[in-house]
Amino acid sequence: MKFGNVPGVDKPVSRLVHGATAVPQFDEAGVTAAFDAAFEVGFNAFDSAQIYYGGQHERALGKWIAANGIREKVVILAKGAHHNSDRNRVTPFDIAADLHDTLARMKVDYVDMLVLHRDDPAVPVGPIVEALNLHVREGKIKAFGGSNWSHERIGEANAYAREHGLVPFALSNPQLSLATMVKEPWHNCVSVSGPACDEARDWYRKEGLAVFAWSSIAGGFLSGSLNRMNIEEYKSKFGTLAHHWWDPESAMFGPLHQINPLRLDWIDTVTGGLAGKNVLDVGCGGGILSESMAARGATVLGIDLGEKALGVAKLHKLESGTPVEYRLISAEALAVETPARYDVVTCMELLEHVPDPASTVAACATLAKPGGTVVFSTINRNPKAYLFAVIGAEYLLQLLPRGTHDYARFVQPAELAAFARRAGIAPHAIVGMTYNPLSRTYRLAGDTGVNYLMAFRRAVDA
Repeated sequence: MKFGNVPGVDKPVSRLVHGATAVPQFDEAGVTAAFDAAFEVGFNAFDSAQIYYGGQHERALGKWIAANGIREKVVILAKGAHHNSDRNRVTPFDIAADLHDTLARMKVDYVDMLVLHRDDPAVPVGPIVEALNLHVREGKIKAFGGSNWSHERIGEANAYAREHGLVPFALSNPQLSLATMVKEPWHNCVSVSGPACDEARDWYRKEGLAVFAWSSIAGGFLSGSLNRMNIEEYKSKFGTLAHHWWDPESAMFGPLHQINPLRLDWIDTVTGGLAGKNVLDVGCGGGILSESMAARGATVLGIDLGEKALGVAKLHKLESGTPVEYRLISAEALAVETPARYDVVTCMELLEHVPDPASTVAACATLAKPGGTVVFSTINRNPKAYLFAVIGAEYLLQLLPRGTHDYARFVQPAELAAFARRAGIAPHAIVGMTYNPLSRTYRLAGDTGVNYLMAFRRAVDA
């Protein structure tokens, strides 16, 4: 193992850092075994964050360090100040709150490096640098840096530090790999990969600032599973469909892109925020909603019975780098395998296509944890729905291919509520989604006569 040095940290830092990724369920025993294996081969630096599994990863890391008595042999890279669904959180108050929570979860007196998980350019660098220096003086951190901070903002912060005789940023944590990021997995994601980022990499070399790269194998693209021997086969099988599925102007999938922000925001609201939650997306298709929920900070598993749809989702995941897992499995089968596992279960535009919607509802309810939320979206069954969803959408406006929907399989809200009650989940919220053919826009409204979303809660003692 090769080691480097970070100003302020009084230990050598392994060049390879043990990190974390999003998987459907936190497995403390598995994580602990991974810590053991990494430490055995020479890793001494371990990356964790307040947002990873709602703090469970930090607790597991702290327990492992204490059990082995190795606090002074390991370097902890902690993260905080991640945005949530309500506001940006890069403030002195939020930095302090997250740091103290991290220290409490890990049961340690200090962390070696604290990285701000996000930036908010609207906040001046001065108060941020002052706050971080306070924590250095208190001995709670040894060094600090930024993740998803541009090199310009770090340069501005370090100029402030020099002018005021303060400790500067000692490290940066951007995305960096040999592959160029095609599409950012979330808004304001900072990458320094590819020719477009030559200036940023030159700046880091000139400044000598330590760079801790995340997604260095490009979300698995460089892992070897996709290679020159099979890339053309993979692209020929899924590439064309992927192009259409993720094209906002596509005749078939364009409406999904239009409604996705609406349903995403509503799900985020009725679940109390997706960040840090374990989410299952049933009938995920090409992954449009799955990736969006992951970008909000959720750990997402998408499942579908369509091999081509999942191929599209996996191919797009390689392009975007969004940490979503996908499986070819039914909700019913997964419910037997892993009941009561998910904080949130979503099932969008699926019930009107399955032969037994009550069975799907029951499986989704079983998969939710006690206190968890289950969200469905489907189409009401009445003359208005037939006129709008079938005649209008498929024949007149041609928003969807003819034959997409079978009116007999539409589900009335009262029927969905009855399925849910029998499955042990109670209605929580409902909202309609309407389409204006003149402006070609969708919006959420009280009218549930055609498309609607309905959320349910599983009782805490279920």
